[in-house]
Order: sequence, then structure tokens, then C-alpha cells
Amino acid sequence: VREWGGTPVVGAMHGLPESSVSSHLAHYTAAAAGVKWWCYGGNIHIHDRDGERNRFLLRFAEWYYGTEYLRPATIPVSLAGSDKVLYKPFVRERRTADGRELVVPLLNCPEESAYVCQFHDTPPTRSNLELSVPSATAEVWLMTPQSPEKARKLPVTAGKVSLPSLVDTALLLIRVREQGGVK
Repeated sequence: VREWGGTPVVGAMHGLPESSVSSHLAHYTAAAAGVKWWCYGGNIHIHDRDGERNRFLLRFAEWYYGTEYLRPATIPVSLAGSDKVLYKPFVRERRTADGRELVVPLLNCPEESAYVCQFHDTPPTRSNLELSVPSATAEVWLMTPQSPEKARKLPVTAGKVSLPSLVDTALLLIRVREQGGVK
């Protein structure tokens, strides 16, 4: 669908309690995959935790849903620090005038399960996560629902980026400068 300029849409998953870990995980998983979550009006809250999630996804929609971001042939990043952080299926890239941009959505998954079920315990906040990035990386920006109004620039040192913490989800935008960008 993306290769033809479209954005996929999924229907609501029923039975997930509003503002629950399960509901957020389902929404964040869909967004990480670049899929818009369709609902019958029940998920447009702005005053509770659903609102935090929705404000974040709307603010950074270009990088979640932009149809020019496509899956690369190989995943050019790797994450060390937790096997409960899901990211590989969601990495996408687009060519730019001076190289490419990578988007890396991160999901903090519950300890007890590898799938979304009705009830989950809140996963622990992950720390000491280190991302290896392409050698020509110029900038890395971190976006989180806990700070939905602004992206934060992270320092790149010797091809590595340290993530301060991961509560539930985050989005990394990696700008790589290289020859052969879009002409």
C-alpha cells in the first residue's frame, strides 16, 4: 500500500479497556507500522492518557504515516539493552536531497507476553538502551508521548546513541548524510 502512496487503516480492536496498557500497546503498534487506527469516535479523547497518546501521534504524524517512508532492504540500526523493545518490523526510510531519513519506532513490550491481550501489567521503564546507527549519521531526534510538543536532539558518539529512557513508545528520526540522495 505504501509503495503506491497509500496509508493502511485498521479497525478498532474490541475488548481493550480504555486508557489501559493493552489499548495503548495496540494503538502504538499500529502507528509504529504506519497504519492509522480507525475508531467510531471513541479514541479522540484529549483530557486523559488516551489524549496524551493521540496528541503525540498527531504531532509526529509525518514520520509515522508518511507514505514516502518505505521498508529498507536491510535494517541499518541495532538496539542493545533490552529484548523487550520491539523496533525491527517498523524501521522505514526515505531518500532526501542529501542522503536519507530513517524512522525507528520503539515499543516497550510487557514482560509477560509476546502479543497484545486484554490485560497487561505496565512494562518497566527501560534504560541503558544504546542504538547503533549508520556511520554517516548527522542527527538523531527523539520523540515521546511524555513530551509530545517537541523533539529532542540526541548526541551521536562513535556511531552510537544512548536513549535516556523508554516508558511506552518513542520515535527516533535519524538523518544520514550521504551521496546519492534524491536528485
